[in-house]
Amino acid sequence: MSLQKDFGKDKVQIEIIAYGPGLHMLKAESKARDRVVGAMDKGIGIVACDNTIRNMKLKPDDLIGGIKHVDSGVVGIMKRQQAGWSYVRP
Repeated sequence: MSLQKDFGKDKVQIEIIAYGPGLHMLKAESKARDRVVGAMDKGIGIVACDNTIRNMKLKPDDLIGGIKHVDSGVVGIMKRQQAGWSYVRP
């Protein structure tokens, strides 16, 4: 991750909050599974939106293990921004 390289892994905190269609990448059978697990291994927080999980009728076992949760992905992002986090969108 370039941010970790540029700022130093111990000086930057990164989280990916997935909601809506983005939640598909956090499914256990996702093609992105290895990349998601690799990101978590590098200290990047992976967070799933519980509203989306309910709307998609998923169960906790349907997702990659070790993922954190927030009630609402959008609210989670807004709270991070209010706390001074930067929002980086691909």
